[in-house]
Amino acid sequence: MWLMLRSHYPYVALTLIGVPVLLADPALFILGLALAIGLVPCAYAPDVDEIADRTHDSDPR
Repeated sequence: MWLMLRSHYPYVALTLIGVPVLLADPALFILGLALAIGLVPCAYAPDVDEIADRTHDSDPR
């Protein structure tokens, strides 16, 4: 599920932001923007642990 969400997230975010702009509805735009920002951790959360492990386990020079 995470891989599917991550691969489709840019299109989902663009849709959440673009449709209210085309409809000229500022309230829906703000809600869509908030939802798009709220979905960022859902889309990229599995990568955070791997990035943190690589950062803390790196060999200092």
